[in-house]
Order: sequence, then C-alpha cells, then structure tokens
Amino acid sequence: MSFTFCFGANLASSNLKDSIDKKAILIPDYKDDKSKFDFEYLGKSRKIFYYLDISYLNQNKAINLTFSPSFNYSKFKFKIDLEYFLKLEESNLLTNDWSPIGIIEKIDYLELHLFDKKIDLFLGEISDLTFGHGYLLNKYGNNYNYPIDKNIGIKLKIKNSNNSISYISFISNLDHFLESGGLLGNHLSFLVSNSLPIRIGLGHIVDLDQFVDFKSHINRSRQINAFEIDFDFPLFNILDRNVLLIGEFSAIKFPETRYYKRVDDSQFTNDKKSRDGVWGLLFPGFKYTIDEYSITLGFNYNSSIFSPYYFNQTYDFEKVRYREYNINQNEQNFFDESELLMSFSNDDSGENIFIPKDLYTMINGYENTYHTYGFTGLFERKISNKSYLNIEYSYFKELTNNTIEPLSFNDLLVDFSINKQLFSFPSQLNFLISKTFFETSTISLLEENLMYGLSLKLNIYKNLFISAEFKDVFYDKDFDGDMDKISYINTGLKLKF
Repeated sequence: MSFTFCFGANLASSNLKDSIDKKAILIPDYKDDKSKFDFEYLGKSRKIFYYLDISYLNQNKAINLTFSPSFNYSKFKFKIDLEYFLKLEESNLLTNDWSPIGIIEKIDYLELHLFDKKIDLFLGEISDLTFGHGYLLNKYGNNYNYPIDKNIGIKLKIKNSNNSISYISFISNLDHFLESGGLLGNHLSFLVSNSLPIRIGLGHIVDLDQFVDFKSHINRSRQINAFEIDFDFPLFNILDRNVLLIGEFSAIKFPETRYYKRVDDSQFTNDKKSRDGVWGLLFPGFKYTIDEYSITLGFNYNSSIFSPYYFNQTYDFEKVRYREYNINQNEQNFFDESELLMSFSNDDSGENIFIPKDLYTMINGYENTYHTYGFTGLFERKISNKSYLNIEYSYFKELTNNTIEPLSFNDLLVDFSINKQLFSFPSQLNFLISKTFFETSTISLLEENLMYGLSLKLNIYKNLFISAEFKDVFYDKDFDGDMDKISYINTGLKLKF
C-alpha cells in the first residue's frame, strides 16, 4: 500500500494575490477552533509561562504530576505537558511513556503561523474538526480516551488573504501514521466569483487501517475511503443577516462487497442485496445567523446502510468493536454474509468478531436496509469569546413499503461552555454529551457511540486554580464480551507562574 500527497504553492512577491473582491465573502466562518480558557494575571507582555498541576485520578487510583512550560509568541505557540502518573494501585491502563514518540505525544500544542497567518501548522490535540457541513466528518477529536491514550495529530491550514480559497489537511494520529494507520483528510474550498458567490468544498478522508489498534488480537488490515462535496450560497438578507442555502453529498467506498437482506415484496428470492459503497445527501439546508445566534435546518436522504457523520466524536471507539457472535449459527443460511464476517474473526470457531463500524448493523439487529430520509437541526449561540452553546439533533426514518415497520434513527449532541462568576470566583464550566446514529429504541443502551463529560475550573486566587473533570466513554477494554464503562474523574490544583 502506498499513499502519496502532493501540494504546491508559489509564495512569490504576489503574496498569494487574490482574484476575488473581499466584498464577495458573504459567508461567516464558524470553523475556527474555540478559544482556550485563560486568565490574565501575569501580564500580557510575558511570552513564557509555566504550569504546575497536581491532581488525583479517582477511578484510576493514581496521582498525576504535571509540569508544563509554554511559549506564546505571535507566530509561534508551544506547550508541552510533562506528566507522570504515580500509581497507588497496580494498573495497566495508565502508562508513563518516555519513549521518543511518547515524549512527542506529550505536546499539548505547537502552532506555527507563516505569511501573515496565510499558512498555519498545528501539532497537538485535535478537537471539533469538521469538513463542510459535517455530514461525513463532524467534530472529530483524537483524545477522548485520555489519559489511557494520549494522541498527537497534525493540521495544516492554507488560505489567501480574503479567505476566498482555503485548504486544510490533517493526520489524526502520528503514532498510527508511522504504523501505516490513522485518519488522513484533505479539504479544499473556494469561492467561485464576485457575481456568483457560491462556496464549493471538496473533501477526502481515508482511514489507512481501521485495525491499527488491534494487531495483537487479530491479523487484519482494512482501509476505507470516503469523499464529500459541499456548498453554501447566500440567498438573501433579513435584517442585514445572511440566509444561506447549504448542502453536502457524502460517499463511502467499501473495500469489500457488503451484503444485506431486505424483505420488500412477497418474492423471497430477491431479498438479498449488495453494495460496494454508500452515500448520503444533506439538501436543501438553510442557515440563518443574527448577532450571536445561528440556526441551521437541513433535510436528508440516504442510501441503505449509510451512517451519517461516519467520522464523528466517537469514531475512534466505534471504528472496530469486539463482540461475541456465533457466525456459523446466525448466518448458516447466508454464505456470503458468513464468509465476510468470518474474515473478521480471530479464530476458526467463528464465535467472536472484531467488526468495523460500517458492518456492525449486520449483527446488532438494527440494519437500515432501506433508504432513509429525515432532517438535521443545529442551534448555535456564542455567548462571549469563551462561552457558547451548541445543540445538534438529526432524525432519520426508513422509507419502506406498507408491509414493513420502518426503523428510525437519531443523532444527538449537546455541547456548552460558560465563563462566569461562581462562588465569587472567575470560573468556566464545560459540558458535553454525544450519542451518534442510534436506533430509537436503543437510546438507553451504553455502547461505543456514547460519551459524556463535565469539567469545572475555578480561579481561586490570582494564578491559582482548582479543577475538576468527569468523563465516561464505553468500549470492551478486556475483550470478554461485556461492555465496559471507562470513567475518568480528576480533581486537582493548578498553578501558573
């Protein structure tokens, strides 16, 4: 397998000269990373800071000691977390990795801004990464399993001076990339012209090997490719605010033929279906912004067995699931399905399976074998520079005939941050809950597509902080067939000097 990516740029005296008038840039940019919470007591002229953090990890029975130097210049920003876990009880979940790649993964962020921020290079934790309108890549992050896993990614952003052309590329996990795994993504967007101010985006994402984390359990590799095209166009203004027409088409190419069963008439000989890929459509969609509010409503239509928001916040937990499933017994009358599933079993018994995300509905009983339709709603409010509220909800329903009861599916995200006085102290409260593409009756099921968390930070005196964090994610950590709740509870003190 080989992967080649080439990019060329001529940064001559023209300084990336633009051909489109800035007045044509009518579309607001909501893709910038959220500002990190910070208090300024040590002087804005200082460029070098140090953080000392001591905390107790309740669930892991360990003390976390962290020293973090940071550098803050206009064109260069850097922070590294030199942390050590003092384990009070024996545990193989927390590791103190001081290998070369382990030290690199302790980098919180490294930012390099070149050519008046026309080129931005970022190394560190990736969060809230979205292409287009998010129907394929939606708010992806690479460190939701911290502190068990600490991953470092790379992002490259290039734009011209008026944002009429922009490009982003990312690698989700440097350690995985060195092992021919991890996500790689590229997205190019451009404004057509002054007279036709439509912005078009083209994206491609590849997971080089979904099984990169499971090599010690199964000798298997699987690469999956996905593509998207998106657009937005300003329809008209209401109260001097843009109403945008938006849309996105997403497609996923399977590395093998995917079989499924659909009972759509009285003839049982044609129930078996197959696909080499799937697609989904978000269109038409409308986005209205006024002051600090943004409201989006879009309509969806998808092929059978398509999962919207495939690369989402919980993708790293969902990309391969371990399940105990008797393939020979459950698929005894379906040779092609049995043969496909057996290729993901790690022994000849066929009683357990490491199953990729897009094949999971073959065994969980909730396979969307018909086309689905529905809607997506998004409410965003920017309360201040460091406070926000995001609520996203999608609903999908199978388009069946009158004899089949249709399945319905949902997708939910609530994410907010509040920066205000609490107990007379400056504070920040963050909350997140995400449950992605689940069948309606499984809303209470605790699986890999669910995570939630809460964090609180209090500035009790000048540069001294109290912090508390709680988070739950779900996966089978010991491969025994039972779902495990992986809890992270961390309370501590932080000093900035």
